[in-house]
Amino acid sequence: MASTCTITKCDCNSYAKCDCCQQIICLFHLKEHRDLLISQLNPLINQITILENRVKAFTAEKMIGNACETLQQWRIDCYKKIDKFIEEKSQQLTAYVNNKIDKQRDDIDQIRSKVTKLINKEKLNGQHLDSIKSKIIDLEKEITKTEQTTFHIQMQSFVTSDDLIRIKESNPYQFDLSSLSPASKTIKTSKKNWAALATNEKYLLIHQESNLCLVDQKFTIIKQIPWAFGEIWDMFWSSVLDRFIVINQNSIFLIDDDMMSMKTIQTLNKHAWCCGTCSDKSLFLATYRRGASIIELSLLPTIEFVKHWKPPETCSADEGIHDMAYNDENIFMVIENQVKRTVRVELRSSPTLNRLWSLRMDSADNLNVQIRCCLFNYNEWIVVYHDLNCLLHITKDGKLKGSFSYTPPPHFASRFGFNHLVVTTSTINNFVFPVHHKHRKDRQSSFTQSQSDIDQIDIEQIITDAYHKTVDMLDRLEMLNLLKEKRALGLNLVSENVLKQPNSNSKMYDYSSQLSNIDDEEFELADDDDDERADDLNMDNGNNDSTSSNDDHTDDDEQDDTRNLINTTKDDYVGIKIFNTVQTHIEHSYLKVKINDDMKYMHKQTACWLLTGKKSKISNDRMLLVQQTNKKSDFFLLYVPFS
Repeated sequence: MASTCTITKCDCNSYAKCDCCQQIICLFHLKEHRDLLISQLNPLINQITILENRVKAFTAEKMIGNACETLQQWRIDCYKKIDKFIEEKSQQLTAYVNNKIDKQRDDIDQIRSKVTKLINKEKLNGQHLDSIKSKIIDLEKEITKTEQTTFHIQMQSFVTSDDLIRIKESNPYQFDLSSLSPASKTIKTSKKNWAALATNEKYLLIHQESNLCLVDQKFTIIKQIPWAFGEIWDMFWSSVLDRFIVINQNSIFLIDDDMMSMKTIQTLNKHAWCCGTCSDKSLFLATYRRGASIIELSLLPTIEFVKHWKPPETCSADEGIHDMAYNDENIFMVIENQVKRTVRVELRSSPTLNRLWSLRMDSADNLNVQIRCCLFNYNEWIVVYHDLNCLLHITKDGKLKGSFSYTPPPHFASRFGFNHLVVTTSTINNFVFPVHHKHRKDRQSSFTQSQSDIDQIDIEQIITDAYHKTVDMLDRLEMLNLLKEKRALGLNLVSENVLKQPNSNSKMYDYSSQLSNIDDEEFELADDDDDERADDLNMDNGNNDSTSSNDDHTDDDEQDDTRNLINTTKDDYVGIKIFNTVQTHIEHSYLKVKINDDMKYMHKQTACWLLTGKKSKISNDRMLLVQQTNKKSDFFLLYVPFS
């Protein structure tokens, strides 16, 4: 007996088993299931058509365009090297022949001079004539030999092999920094110069001890030259000049890697340089200051000034440039806003400095070391962020591709060859110390500003930040309500109290007009010079409480001064010099204080020291200021292969 279709409400006889649903169904439903499957094939046909069109769009020229450009550039570079080598050999040959000709000319001049002397000589004998004839014969033989001289050139044929150029398929979108292998080789470099480095096709340039060293890809030092020009701020390679360029704070140097010689580039104006980069036509140098400028110099035929880019074309007045790197008519820049404490990277057009894109990055709490950058594969970039202990991978269109934690903290990085990345690192344990005024000119940070660069906006911002931090701290201590009751919470009220409080307890005079011609450095009196300064003082170790006064002061002035003195009963002043009297001409440098009802004089610098922080001793007690142990300061170059 024939079975019926298994589809609900269908009374037709079953016809076959459906391969799709594994049910025994009638002919009608079997066709219905088949039509359903065919309808699902139509979108696949459309997708195949789309893929086919994409394949049809493929062209060998488009796919290998960049690779062919690389091969053509390699050919051009090889021609340049061959031309340079031939030119050097031609110069050597010319110099050899010229030296030979010049020697024979000198010999002729000597013989002619000797004959002239013999003509004027009264006593002339046959020996003189024989000597002259002999020399002329020898010279004639040498000249004949020179005339018949030819040069035979022996050259090794240029042998090509498959290993000379290797072609490897790669996908830039599949690579990220996390695939970097561990460091394969290391070499020590100098901490003094912030571990700067530069690379070309063959060599790595580093600073080690007191030398600039060329290192090959086996990390072997093959050449070196003494370096005695202070701290190196940046170094990079110029393919046009075929030279390394090294910059310190005020000078630019060209380093020839073949002859290992050094030449200084002269510029019209002196600038404090921070970093630089080279294009095919120009040298770009950024200045070390807030509101950085960029100086453009031409490279060929001579190095000459082209343009001075200033804010806001380069950056804003509150910003500094950490580093720059050139590639393909563009300049990659790392910029820090020192007021807002933000960091960003930008890609600019090298001819105009127009911004192509910008990417904001995370900012470190304390930015102490310059952020560096370098060109990576496929027109992408690596940002070396020391204070965040990481390397950042930036795509050519301004996207953050990835962040890679790197330990020890990195300083510089550069490609070395096709598949290696060279990274300089530091294993130093960092400590922060109060800076003595003698060392204020030492470099503490990449963008520590001098006092001349500080304006009213900076001061207001510092005060505002300090106020908000203080409010946050007092809020955690639950003290805000009490301060509100005492009307001591608002920034204006606090500023008003700070302004009135000193005026109620002391009397101040303006001596700036008397000191206008004195150099600022003279005000930075060292605590070491206390003994020298004491020679200018009239010290009385007795109980004389009288004070010397200027001729312009009256007794009423003296009484008015004593009414506004700083009063104290402190009797423990370890290391602090208090004087009973001072000479009239230096009285303006001292404050009057009452100690146990006795009138004394305290130097203003001593008072400033006491009022700065919680210090019980002045700065000449150095043993108690800083105790530092286990400090290491070795810098390393890491040779990291990547695929």
